Amino acid sequence: MRFSRVGLVVMGFCAGIQAKSDSALMSPPPHSQWGFAVADAQTGTVLAEAGGDRFLTPASTVKLLTTAFAIEQLGTTHVFPTVLYRTGRIKRGVLNGDLWIKGNGNPALGSDLADTSQRIAAVFGIFLHALEQNGIRQVNGTIYGDGSRIKSRGPAMGALWEDVGNYYGAWPSGLCFHDNAYTLSLGLRGTRLTALETNPRNTGIPHFQIDAHNSGPWNGDSCYILGAFWNSPRVVAGGCPILGKPLKIRGSLPDPAWTCAREFEDYLRDHGTPVKGYDSRRTEEPLPYSQTLPAGAVKLVEHLSPQVLDLVATLHKKSDNLYAAQLLNLSGGAGALQKWLQAQHRKAGDAVDLEDGNGLSLRNRITPVAMTQFLSNFSHKRWFAAWRTTLPDGATQLSRSRGNSLPKGKSWIKTGSMSGIAAMAGYAQTQSGRLITFSVIVNHFDESPSAVRSRWESLLHSWLQKY
Repeated sequence: MRFSRVGLVVMGFCAGIQAKSDSALMSPPPHSQWGFAVADAQTGTVLAEAGGDRFLTPASTVKLLTTAFAIEQLGTTHVFPTVLYRTGRIKRGVLNGDLWIKGNGNPALGSDLADTSQRIAAVFGIFLHALEQNGIRQVNGTIYGDGSRIKSRGPAMGALWEDVGNYYGAWPSGLCFHDNAYTLSLGLRGTRLTALETNPRNTGIPHFQIDAHNSGPWNGDSCYILGAFWNSPRVVAGGCPILGKPLKIRGSLPDPAWTCAREFEDYLRDHGTPVKGYDSRRTEEPLPYSQTLPAGAVKLVEHLSPQVLDLVATLHKKSDNLYAAQLLNLSGGAGALQKWLQAQHRKAGDAVDLEDGNGLSLRNRITPVAMTQFLSNFSHKRWFAAWRTTLPDGATQLSRSRGNSLPKGKSWIKTGSMSGIAAMAGYAQTQSGRLITFSVIVNHFDESPSAVRSRWESLLHSWLQKY
């Protein structure tokens, strides 16, 4: 469709009027950097924007780009196998060789977020059954985990140091295990905080340095774990409220592939299959991606991940950083995502710069207008309808007050938040039946998240009625 010069001027003038009224609704905090944009999903025409061309940090809304890219590259039904292999020979029920668990990137392996087929007991039960089917009742060898499918270099550039040691900062691995995280129980010995136990037991962390203090019942929980990529020691810091029972906090595993192998070793021993080879407790070298499956290994059994669309649904529902990092790596990485976005919309492709796929990096940048253009482009993809169903309903994501609740089933959104950063992006069906895309990003603010959500809800209500 072609527009006259006068028509384009009128459209721009109307968009400016709408932007002013929307800006008043948003009323961003003083000293913050912010921007928003609303566009027609069918045409990509920007309906209103203010600060829409500002380069801003989008937090977890970048996951929308990651999951769309993953589905485009992998398809909705793709699965990732985790395979158990053996080396050596079997004689009289004894395997004189090693067992290898070869990962292919399944983020749900041993995960508490996935269905029961992915739980540790289910996966290890399948592996044990395969050993029994092959007549293996004892292993004279070592169990190895091969995570070489993803050559992880740790957290992306721009990730916060205080995030890396915590569960939400867990880095990708070719062999994920238990969300690449552990739970640490903290308790008191006298008046002193101490580490009691971890789950799983085999973390590869020799000790925890406790620099935290007991904050008591009234001062809240500010307890967190510090630790670097591939560096075993961990430091517990902040205020930890111990209220008569152990406090549980979660951290990122230094080496998920190693933990998976050690936990399977313990599982076999507990179920009557002794492992009598070298007990390969973790050292700094070799790194797990240099422990690769040897040629000639014999496949025993494989375990399949959920389909990509199911992984995406879990990712969106839980805003899971590890799932996003895994899918990005398995789809080609941040560089490939950047090139793909450039191909989807050349102008918008110049207005995005990404270091990761989960939003943890403060170096991620995008303009609100660019986000709406990408979302508009996605709405024409053959996989769009299935992908959109995985997005949370705006009515449950944002609504907090009875008098201003959003209608159910009319908006599909992803929110994101970090310290001083809040963002929202997605789709909405207006009262006129039009599908719109939108992006709102606020950086460097110091308000409560509830205040920000309230403004966003007002904005969405306004857009549903206007357009």
